[in-house]
Amino acid sequence: MNKADQAPSFSPVTRRTFLRNGAILTAGVAALSLPARARVNKNSKLRIFQVGVGGIGGLQRGGLKGHPQVEWAGFCDVDRRELENIKKEQPNAWTTSDYREAFANKVGDFDAVIVDVPDFHHAPVMLTAMKHNKHMYGQKPLVHQLAELKMIRDGLKARPSLITHTPKPSGIGHSAHNQSTLTYAGGGRFAREKFVVHYNDDALRPSFAALNLPPVKPGANHTMVVCEEGTLLLQADGSPQIFRKGKEVEDESLPTVAPRNHWKDWADNCLGDHKPLWTPFDIGSRITEPALLAVKATRYPGVELRWDAANYRFTNHEKANQEILSRQYRAGFAPPAVA
Repeated sequence: MNKADQAPSFSPVTRRTFLRNGAILTAGVAALSLPARARVNKNSKLRIFQVGVGGIGGLQRGGLKGHPQVEWAGFCDVDRRELENIKKEQPNAWTTSDYREAFANKVGDFDAVIVDVPDFHHAPVMLTAMKHNKHMYGQKPLVHQLAELKMIRDGLKARPSLITHTPKPSGIGHSAHNQSTLTYAGGGRFAREKFVVHYNDDALRPSFAALNLPPVKPGANHTMVVCEEGTLLLQADGSPQIFRKGKEVEDESLPTVAPRNHWKDWADNCLGDHKPLWTPFDIGSRITEPALLAVKATRYPGVELRWDAANYRFTNHEKANQEILSRQYRAGFAPPAVA
């Protein structure tokens, strides 16, 4: 069986009672699924249009494999070889090399859109789907630009200070060996006055000894939450390790969470059921903001940038507003306005 054919059911842990304050050390963001905007008849089929067929696209199709109410309406990819392969796999579906043609000519043929294109084109496709009241399933990062994030949701009220360290400034692409620190105001749910998020990439890890932890080897994509009474280490698949007083706790009392399959849960929600989703749209956009800030700031290593989330701009660096907040789009491929 191929990995893409497997649909594992994970049981993510609720951290509300365990975490009161602390600093998060993270190397990635969980995959995103977006809630439905439109409704279809609960007894009908959910017909899906997939934009981006190869690579991760196969994983998404595998996750939905076997769902009795899912049908593949059409596929879009700029790679002709991928379209030829998908025609063999899904002979009843139509194909196109331009997603805009599907929305112009076949918009009545599908109910939902799965976006598996490179992240720099996430926003145009998703906003086009929103404009046509389609259900959506998105990938991490949700969007590529901070300005695109503003197109999708209202700004956070928090205002993070932000600074990054890297051997050299990033250019068009993402540079390696980056360490960024985001500082949010604390209080409220947090006992400390500041809530600090450390973003490390390229296998840069904190000192476990300094954190009073035994030597552990987490995966490259993980999240570590350091609290007053212990530390929570989450792998990309949601599996937890809990440490108290420097030792791993094997019998920590955890809440019971029913098994979930986020691909099929998303499809069921599109069909009218009300199942919990791993990362609803509002949460997904909030996750994406600090991730984009941490990465985009690598253009200015050593410079502290002050981000006003409510107004979506840096208050102390106009050049950063001009260079990393947004970008120019090719004619005909800009994200559409959604009323």
